[in-house]
Amino acid sequence: MTNNTGRTPVAANQGSGVFDDLEDNLGRLDAKLTEALTVSVDSTSESLTSAQMQANACFILNTGSPAPGGPVTLTVAAVEIGRFTVVNNTSQTVTVTISGQVVTAPTVASGSTQTFISDGVNVRAAVSAPSTGTAFELVVAASDETTTLTTGTAKVTFRMPRAVTLTAVRASLTTASSSGVVTVDINEGGVSILSTAITIDANEKTSTTAATPPVISDSSLADDAEMTIDIDTAGTGAKGLKVALIGTRS
Repeated sequence: MTNNTGRTPVAANQGSGVFDDLEDNLGRLDAKLTEALTVSVDSTSESLTSAQMQANACFILNTGSPAPGGPVTLTVAAVEIGRFTVVNNTSQTVTVTISGQVVTAPTVASGSTQTFISDGVNVRAAVSAPSTGTAFELVVAASDETTTLTTGTAKVTFRMPRAVTLTAVRASLTTASSSGVVTVDINEGGVSILSTAITIDANEKTSTTAATPPVISDSSLADDAEMTIDIDTAGTGAKGLKVALIGTRS
């Protein structure tokens, strides 16, 4: 007899064995996702067996007796197990590899934790977005959209969401100045970060087309730094000022 899935139901006398196997498999899966194995490292060459790799998700490396006398190579079994984590509590850098590894083997520094991926042929560091060097962009409104700009200091005050190395700044308008240049300065802690301010020429909406480009004199902005934007010259009838900070996370 078949059910509406097209599969033959498990006979009554077969159920116990099937469910026992299922329970065993689920138990092994749970162990793989949660179990950690502590390894005492007493030489510069250590290895993990296939059974250890398949049964554990994390490997904690502690200094053994005697302590390893130099950098350690941890050779894992050539099995496809996906992600696993190495916690390096030793005083040595640990290289994690598979016998016959083709690509450069990754390392985990002393006192560090690193997640790796094994495809059975190579071990690679698990890809994650770096905290530094990642592109950063922040756009801040320095006016509303309908009120004509006027000059003044600290037209808007905000704080940096993280430390940033600036590579560019720019400004834009919703409504262009009909005559006269709009000039904008940016300050960190009350001190200008520009040796040449941002300008938006008359009849233009963006500083990217300005005759005089801005020059950054202080490119290192601290995390949580208080930032202010000044309007040094307002042009005529300009509205909707925004300022963009562009760089990389520090």
